[in-house]
Amino acid sequence: MNGKIYLVLFLLLGDVVAQETADYLIFSDTPRESSVKEVVIFDTLQSIIGSERSMVLNTEELDGCLPEKFCFEYINDQYPTFNILKVDFFEQDQTTYLILSMWDQIARKLTSSKSIVCSDCTTFEIINLLSEINLNSLETWNDDDYTLLIEPSVKYTYNQKETFNQRYYTINISPKPAANVFINNFDYGSSPIEVSSDKKQTIKVELKNNQHETYIKSMTFGKDKKLTTKLKALVANLRIASDPGGAKVIVDGRERGKTGRNKTVNIKNILLNQTIEIKLQLKNYIDNEVTWSPPKKGDNYLKLDLERGTGFLRIQRQSGVKSEDIKVEINGVPRGTLSSHNQDTLTLNAGNNTIVLKHKDAVRKEKFDIPLEDTKDWKVNFMEKADITITF
Repeated sequence: MNGKIYLVLFLLLGDVVAQETADYLIFSDTPRESSVKEVVIFDTLQSIIGSERSMVLNTEELDGCLPEKFCFEYINDQYPTFNILKVDFFEQDQTTYLILSMWDQIARKLTSSKSIVCSDCTTFEIINLLSEINLNSLETWNDDDYTLLIEPSVKYTYNQKETFNQRYYTINISPKPAANVFINNFDYGSSPIEVSSDKKQTIKVELKNNQHETYIKSMTFGKDKKLTTKLKALVANLRIASDPGGAKVIVDGRERGKTGRNKTVNIKNILLNQTIEIKLQLKNYIDNEVTWSPPKKGDNYLKLDLERGTGFLRIQRQSGVKSEDIKVEINGVPRGTLSSHNQDTLTLNAGNNTIVLKHKDAVRKEKFDIPLEDTKDWKVNFMEKADITITF
């Protein structure tokens, strides 16, 4: 980069019980999931300073000030005489970046800072690097691109080199929703952040969020600016088909049309992080209900099979006729004797069915339209009619 870019970074250290009196408050203000290296860094700093001379904010205090990012103001109010040792830590491409900065609350100024850059380093190597630093006398600012600045709203002064005693320009990056911020292809973590420069240089800002389109903008330092763009959500479209066709499609309780032999129901602009409830209904078929989330942006296709429902027909045969002597045919298909069906009850597809019963030479044929899960009765008499002549 041409000129320096100073970045407000955020990081959490672990929970340590605070002492009643201390010289240093070790503080870090990133989100609350610490890596093993971060815990090691924290423990090492406390060991170097001494537990009787140092403390940190407890969990309750961090939960109170982190979300609104006013932990510095909280420390100023609750612990006004402590020196603040602020720790910023992040990793990029197997390289560890660690920044230590010392803040004098009485003088209200940043007195010194020290950065450590370590490639492919182990936790043991980090401990050795920290042990070489005199934390009571961080004498000069590092001449590199990772020197830390506090947010301007805190109004601290900066004990810096003369070359920085000029006007610096700040860009506040706070899109909605939050996104990972890349500046000149380098990942600076999640927004909101502020970047500052002492020169009128141009940077490329990329905002990345898995559920939204990547936003890219070139910005030039020259006056204080804000980047508060609303990211465009990534959306998907869904074509819904059914087998068989003709099913009514209901999405999130709203009817959206019917499928056909070569027809789909189209649902548009579904957010990638959205879940929709889909129900297919077709007469004489069991409702098919599914929960669906887009696996990818753009066009998607979903085909749902519908299962035919059942109905029941009870055969009420005449007295003296045994069920094992009655042959059954359903929709043209032989289905054994009536005795093979539970309690003389035929299980049929819901809807129209043609039933044929045969007993010796007598044949009885009938059509039935049986609704889903409904039961009908058929009284069958196999006695053939006969003409009777009576002579007197």
